[in-house]
Amino acid sequence: MLLCFTENLTLLWTSRWSYQPVEGWDGDDVPIAMAVDRPQGNSGPNFDPIVVVTGTTTSPTGGTDIATVRFNGRNGKTIWSRVFDGPTHQADRPVGVVLHRYQLSPEQGIVKAYVAGTTTTSGGFSRYVLLRTQCIDLPPTEDPIYYPNPNVPHDQRRWIATAMCRPVEILFDGGPVPVDTECPLGVYITGYSEVWQSGTATMADWETVKYCDGTLQTDWTELPLFPPPPACAVPPGVYDGPAHLNDYPTAIYAARYDGTTHGNPPRRQLVWVAGTSQVSANEHRTVVLQYNDLLDVMGKDWKAHIAATPGVAGADAIVPMAMYADRETTENGAYGDGLGDVMICLRRANGNGNYDWETRKYRSDVPGGVPPALCEIAVAEKPTQPPWTIAYPISGTSGNDAPSAVIGFINTQPGRVSTRHSIYAIGSIFNLANPASGVDTGLVKYQEIWP
Repeated sequence: MLLCFTENLTLLWTSRWSYQPVEGWDGDDVPIAMAVDRPQGNSGPNFDPIVVVTGTTTSPTGGTDIATVRFNGRNGKTIWSRVFDGPTHQADRPVGVVLHRYQLSPEQGIVKAYVAGTTTTSGGFSRYVLLRTQCIDLPPTEDPIYYPNPNVPHDQRRWIATAMCRPVEILFDGGPVPVDTECPLGVYITGYSEVWQSGTATMADWETVKYCDGTLQTDWTELPLFPPPPACAVPPGVYDGPAHLNDYPTAIYAARYDGTTHGNPPRRQLVWVAGTSQVSANEHRTVVLQYNDLLDVMGKDWKAHIAATPGVAGADAIVPMAMYADRETTENGAYGDGLGDVMICLRRANGNGNYDWETRKYRSDVPGGVPPALCEIAVAEKPTQPPWTIAYPISGTSGNDAPSAVIGFINTQPGRVSTRHSIYAIGSIFNLANPASGVDTGLVKYQEIWP
């Protein structure tokens, strides 16, 4: 079910969609992600907001398929729907959807929807799958591409997608962000690949790739389009932790900055990937990687490690759930140096049998000004303590609290007397006032104020 509310939470409309490939069929339809964009024109039917929802649906053959539906944002009417059934008609699942606008001219633009997920291939293995459709009023055609190519012989491994994003344009007072001419419609997908031995999954590394629309070639991958330097043990898009055990990414965010007025490169595209890394048999920690997408291959700017609560073991001891980035602000209320900040929301096991929700901020500047590293061993380390860390609620209180999404904005007051950075995180919160009610949905607001 899709619901639309006004700013004061008045319900405008509700909409339902059900997959019915044959008469009498009524399977389970589960939404997973949605994206919204502004209209394509200035008036008429194309002026209605674009709303695209993706999720899973069950098919009469017994598998799960990827369902993508476009709704009219003004009235909730279904405009078109597409169902992707993978090559083996088994389990297919999306992880996200993004809408990408490419402005052909001041009066004309194209909006495309990209859905990333996992599809099952022959032999019970799996691959990333990326579906691309143009947001027009007619039903789009399927356009799946896979990573790695399932028709190319490969090691016995499976690839599971966990998150996706597109670069968000962040403006400074230097003007609009320049277009990425090499890849105007770029989409990032992260996930993990498992190494199989005798049919048993052993270790897992995370693997992040970038697709560019137009050529539909992968330009950030282990494939030979941009091979890693000979001295590197793993490609730049792969993270294999120091213990070479299990590493799983859970969140990704990308931003394109304009830093021309601050002496920085005119185009600076940063990508952050966060996940868990196993460092011993029972110890796991969170790892945050910042990539710099200005090179032919992805260079790692820095990495940061976040330790679990002392005495807490297990893969779910500390897990990053969501990320958000904005321009960097300074104590004098200015827009900052054109570098940017990234906020990370984590779910931390507190040692009392429950989870706490934690938010951390990191600067995107590189420690010591070290250039991006192509090899993992040379990546700069961020300090253990970031600019700030906030736990919600007070660490160690009873009940489970876990974030699921985060977003924010910077509001500069008239005359730049002060600058407010408001950060909003949503997730599940244990109701301390009424424990019998269990877990509620909660919205937490953080605010930085300068000076």
